[in-house]
Amino acid sequence: MIRRLTVEDAEQHLNLMLALDEQTGTMLYEPGERSDDAGQHAKRLAAALNSTLFIWVWEENGTLTGHVTVIPGQLKRTSHKASIVIGLLPSHQNKGLGSRLMDTAIHFCRERSFKRLELTVMTHNEAAVSLYKKKRFLIEGTIRASLTADGEPVDEYIMGRLL
Repeated sequence: MIRRLTVEDAEQHLNLMLALDEQTGTMLYEPGERSDDAGQHAKRLAAALNSTLFIWVWEENGTLTGHVTVIPGQLKRTSHKASIVIGLLPSHQNKGLGSRLMDTAIHFCRERSFKRLELTVMTHNEAAVSLYKKKRFLIEGTIRASLTADGEPVDEYIMGRLL
């Protein structure tokens, strides 16, 4: 089921993020790069949840297996838009869960009267690009050598959607 993340979920959320780093290869953090300090993670969540971060999780049998995060623009000139980050454990991909998480984020953004959603995605992550296109995001450009993985440059697409 999809539900809002709470501060009480901090340890489980951290475990999910660490697992995504280890298992996907398409998240921003490399394995072992993210702090595994649950107390610090809880403090960061407490400070940011429902103000600068809005997070929904997919929970199955008491375990968090995916998330979508909405990050609203914090300045007057960016307050009309939000960035989206999504991650699903490989064992839960290709089951429509990413689509449902994206729908939740899009609905929330419409209710908040955002005018634009944006995200970045590694160009080789074809499944994610396909999902975003299905949700009416357009590729607006390529950010060349935006990241490095295993010492090699990785391009990213910037994708956007107007609401």
